[in-house]
Amino acid sequence: MFEVAKLAGVSHQTVSRVINHSPDVSDATRAKVQKAIDQLGYRPSNSARALASHRSRTIGLIAGGQRFYGPISAISAIETMARQHGLFISVSMVHEALCTQVDFDDLCRTFDEMNVDAFIFLTPTDTMFSAACRAQIAQPRVIVTSTHGGLGVQDGLRLMKPADRKRVSVVGLDQWSAMADVMRVVAEYGHRSVLYFAGPKEWRDAATRLLSWNKLCAVNSVNSVTVQCETWDSSEAYRRMNHILDNIGRRG
Repeated sequence: MFEVAKLAGVSHQTVSRVINHSPDVSDATRAKVQKAIDQLGYRPSNSARALASHRSRTIGLIAGGQRFYGPISAISAIETMARQHGLFISVSMVHEALCTQVDFDDLCRTFDEMNVDAFIFLTPTDTMFSAACRAQIAQPRVIVTSTHGGLGVQDGLRLMKPADRKRVSVVGLDQWSAMADVMRVVAEYGHRSVLYFAGPKEWRDAATRLLSWNKLCAVNSVNSVTVQCETWDSSEAYRRMNHILDNIGRRG
């Protein structure tokens, strides 16, 4: 850093501000420092920056749903946004149905030893949502989940200490609007009777969608029969549909 400062004709504090994207540097000075960095091939030491700032600029991400498109695409989007803000994501994928509280806490301790600045928890199931709420961590946490399930969001937050609730944000996809879009399609085609194939009960997105769908059906006078699936595997829905069609055929 001192070599960069000497070549650019500025203080090492100014170089530090440029590296850390501080707004308190003029465009001309920033360009001059960046030119010196490029000429010298200087690369900041993340370890040194962490020691000086007491920040690792790293976020620990624990995610369930490793076999499915939705969670994987969410992780990709989070990682992209983090890089745009000069942050790093360290990811640990777990089986959403098998991850116990002990497993979850062990992962949090591992990330804590890495001095992560914050946590993001992708919690598709009630089991993971409960574990994320009960986790004993000092860092801020963002919990990505759905609004409904066996454990309500407010009930989950009450599992935390009052001080921890001040450092938590709960976010998720708008499943209610998504189901409203589905109902609009049903209405456009004039359908009044629908078979609804619901996702696994332990998945919070599935529970939220089903609740929303049933309310929309009541409002729009649509007769809906729920076919409860145990997995997200399309082959299961296919088998269940064939079974229903076979029964209809036998009954005439």
